Amino acid sequence: MKAVNKKENIYSFKGISKVFKFTAIQTFKNKTYLISMIMFIFMLTIMSPLMIIMSNQGEKTVKGIKENAVDELKVKSITVVDKAGTGLSREDVVMALPEYNDADINLSDDENAKIAKDSVILVISSDTEEGMRNENYNVILSDDSVVSSAEAEAIAEEVMKSVSSKRIAEAGVDDSVSVALQNGVSTGKVYYEEDFEAKDSGAISAASLSSYILQFSILVFFVATFSASYIIASVNEEKTSKLVETLLVSVRPMALIFGKILGTLTYIMVTLILGIIGNMISTKVMGMMGYNTDSMEEAFKFGALTRFGAGYTILIVVSIVIAILFFGILSGIMGSTCVRPEDQQSASSSVIFIGMIGYMLSVMLPGMIQNKEILYNVMAIVPPVSFFSNAVLLATGKVSWIVGMISYGIEILLLVLVFLICAKTYRKLIINDSKKAKIIDVIKMARE
Repeated sequence: MKAVNKKENIYSFKGISKVFKFTAIQTFKNKTYLISMIMFIFMLTIMSPLMIIMSNQGEKTVKGIKENAVDELKVKSITVVDKAGTGLSREDVVMALPEYNDADINLSDDENAKIAKDSVILVISSDTEEGMRNENYNVILSDDSVVSSAEAEAIAEEVMKSVSSKRIAEAGVDDSVSVALQNGVSTGKVYYEEDFEAKDSGAISAASLSSYILQFSILVFFVATFSASYIIASVNEEKTSKLVETLLVSVRPMALIFGKILGTLTYIMVTLILGIIGNMISTKVMGMMGYNTDSMEEAFKFGALTRFGAGYTILIVVSIVIAILFFGILSGIMGSTCVRPEDQQSASSSVIFIGMIGYMLSVMLPGMIQNKEILYNVMAIVPPVSFFSNAVLLATGKVSWIVGMISYGIEILLLVLVFLICAKTYRKLIINDSKKAKIIDVIKMARE
């Protein structure tokens, strides 16, 4: 057998194609991973119908609240801001809302007035579409409002009926064409203060941002941690079976680990793509069955992250690739420290724990900390949270391009660092069978 040249290029990727093909084929042939693939595709496929059914059921419940909760009305003040110039008077509003005789009803020009927790502001605006004037409404509640969105929307609908009746009367036509005239009045939406301000300025609301971060985090966490588990298992299996000693004769260490990463990524991407296709098909079927598919939560609408344009979509994909490479190389290092099959669990737990911290903090922090501007900058820059949030924060305009580039710079530096550690230690660790190497041992090897 030819002796290994100690001066060989430790950064060489010689033999990576062989390892990639072998890893991909073995993964798709493995019954355990095939079962996991089928279960994940099935889960994504049925997720959409379940969410749609739950959302539609929620809408029915809301409708019931509107019809039956008159005795529980909590609105003490109603302000109508008529930006559309409908000519609506206070008397018109009072007549439209007979059950609110005790409430303070008035008209105002200030939609930005301070809102009490038991008050409602109804903003009526207008636009012209295909030559027809449309009146639209938005309802604003305080962030700590005691008024339910169902009650607020019921108020808006009654007032807008009055607007519609006023238009019909001004048109001077009989009731036979009133239905056609009513079509010019469209429905609106209930907003809390923060979300309405975001809508008014064209920014992404806090609720939408949370949905985007959740979807992005789920993708990164699934791809990164699932590949980590497989890579560690594969490395440990080859090491304990002594197969790696044979492989290292013709394949360089870096080719061995990167071939595994690419092979595993192929399996994961195929699984993910088939799952998303199943999700889209099931959503389409539910729509054909008469369900309201628009009611499904944004976080479960796969493809929502592409709405920021081609440039940001590419940026999001790049972020996912960086995360995959970082966790993949880290997994290769952790897997090579194992000497017994039972060491695999602790190695996998270490990598998944890092991913879990990043995932949980990226999802939970926006709802816990009030100073959003500082929070978003910290989330974008500090790993491992940045792996799960930086791309979305940049795409939604929550952080500047300067912060975004600093974030990518830090992530790439970390990626280079684990790459260098892997290149300098992988061969020694993979052939070591005396005792499980600790992190401090890996660092010492890298510094030699």
